[in-house]
Amino acid sequence: MTVLLTRSDVERVLAVPAVLEVLRDGFRSANADQPLRIRTDLPGPGTATALLPGVIPGIPAYTVKVNAKFPAAHRRCVVWCVFTI
Repeated sequence: MTVLLTRSDVERVLAVPAVLEVLRDGFRSANADQPLRIRTDLPGPGTATALLPGVIPGIPAYTVKVNAKFPAAHRRCVVWCVFTI
């Protein structure tokens, strides 16, 4: 089942300080797998980067992050996908 959440949806159900602490622990973990980073230029002035997979031992899920930057338009689009295992 696919669930799409807006920033407001996420902020309503998560305690941001607690989430940041878990993220810090994951980034500091010596056992965390290093994600593969793929970057490419887009047609016109822009780039796209994908980080995959984001995995932390003991958490039965992984993430994929896609980040597109358009400097001339001062815009950025970020999509996080979380998949349970």
